[in-house]
Amino acid sequence: MEMRSVFDLNRLSEQELGCVEFVLNSPAYIDVFKPYLEKMRDDLTLRLLDRTEARRTEYPDDFLAGSIVTIKGLLEFFEHIIRETKMQRIDDSQRHVNPVGVYDLAQSEGRHDPVLGANEPLDNELERMPPEEDY
Repeated sequence: MEMRSVFDLNRLSEQELGCVEFVLNSPAYIDVFKPYLEKMRDDLTLRLLDRTEARRTEYPDDFLAGSIVTIKGLLEFFEHIIRETKMQRIDDSQRHVNPVGVYDLAQSEGRHDPVLGANEPLDNELERMPPEEDY
């Protein structure tokens, strides 16, 4: 089966493609999700090699084969997107991100103190009195 009809970049707008490129070029994909998908594909392949009736009852051959092909197709599709990434498209896509989402991301990264607010300096940027001199 030709997977290009399923994994078709033309189904994504420039904005959507930029968002996908942003995610796929992040450490979250490269260091965590991609190895997870590869391990899942390998585990399913090993199960397919198990020809016992018990395995066939729990995981039919068609289910395993379809899952393997889908994961393989996704990994290839993602690699294609990574190879074709345009940094300008990523930058443009991030300009359309909801400001609340940008603030939440910055806060989760420790760039905003929720008590002081977004426009105040962070705690670690303030001149602090040494603890032994603080009353």
